[in-house]
Order: sequence, then structure tokens, then C-alpha cells
Amino acid sequence: MQNLGEISSSTKFHPSINIESLNGENFIVCKYHLEFKNWMEVLKPMIKLFKNTITEFEKGNAYLASK
Repeated sequence: MQNLGEISSSTKFHPSINIESLNGENFIVCKYHLEFKNWMEVLKPMIKLFKNTITEFEKGNAYLASK
């Protein structure tokens, strides 16, 4: 399985990935165009990225900067 960096360098996959807060809850938001061949190939690497990000927050290794 390729990682997202490898996929984005070889395709038109250029996502916008942000963490947004709403009512005290944090959400990982990913937006991207489906204008590239085999857009399904990014789903597993994206889920892996989300899981790793959540794990780092749970361990206390990642924090959100205040605005």
C-alpha cells in the first residue's frame, strides 16, 4: 500500500487535511477532488493517517494550537 505522499506525487491527488473544532469536539476534515484515476486507492492510506493522528493525540504527543 502506497502512502499519501507517494500517491499525491504520482497522481492529481492533492488533499486539504485539517483539524477543525466544533462545540469542543475536534474533527479531521479531508477534502479532495476525484479528478484522478483510481481515486479509491487513497482510502486505506487516508484511514491509516487518521488512525495514526488520533493515536498521537490520545498519547499526548500532538496538540492543537490555540488561535
